[in-house]
Amino acid sequence: MVVSLVSKEQSRLEALARYNILDTLEEQAYDDIVNLAAFICETPIALISLVDAERQWFKARVGLEAKETPREYAFCSHAIRKPKQVMIVQDATLDRRFVTNPLVTGDPSIRFYAGAPLVTSAGKALGTVCVIDRVPRVLDEDKIEALRALSRQVVAQLELRHMVGEMERLAEEQSAYQSQLEEYQRQMEQVNADLLQSNTHDSLTGIHNRPALETKLQAQMERAASTGVSMSLLLMDVDNFKSINDNHGHQTGDAVLRSIAELIGENCREQDVC
Repeated sequence: MVVSLVSKEQSRLEALARYNILDTLEEQAYDDIVNLAAFICETPIALISLVDAERQWFKARVGLEAKETPREYAFCSHAIRKPKQVMIVQDATLDRRFVTNPLVTGDPSIRFYAGAPLVTSAGKALGTVCVIDRVPRVLDEDKIEALRALSRQVVAQLELRHMVGEMERLAEEQSAYQSQLEEYQRQMEQVNADLLQSNTHDSLTGIHNRPALETKLQAQMERAASTGVSMSLLLMDVDNFKSINDNHGHQTGDAVLRSIAELIGENCREQDVC
């Protein structure tokens, strides 16, 4: 039985965490609800209370300065134990559960309390919409039903807020996936370009290598044969190149080859193949 209660409470806390509502800024939609609750029930205090593991935190409040209280003092912690009922305490000084409660014996001097649990579609009670007075009183059935309606409105706001948050999260994930995909595509294009470059160009000089020359030469010969346009092939040799390597080293020889290739490339037309 104890294990079952612990498991239920853990499940409830996980549900509360999924709404990502704790410690958020004030929002008009929730403020309107507590003001309406106080007006309908004619109480000086109204709260939207969310019961966390160690505290009750107020998403909206009217008539109370505190933003939270320890859970052990929270009337709402008792209210959520029976999610289908509105918990009513007509006079806290006559209720053995609360007679020594610091919120009764001290500020805000609670006497009357009525709390309608905030129950999600999955049946998890996250907290309450509650009204509080400093004098004992009763609440008629119409006001109790109004409190239930307001609790449903709070849950609807929480669900809507959660849905919007999920949509924003999914949009961010989609954007991140799209950016990642684009980066993969860019990398793949670069890899393909590098592969093409290495397969068709000399790594030292950057000009076309022999396999590329043979492919392009064949294509040009076929084009010339079919169109009747003449073509030419120019072969060049670097005289005494061996002596450059022998006398100045291969690094210098490589630099000479790169310079010659660059010079030839600068003097080629766009349609020429070097």
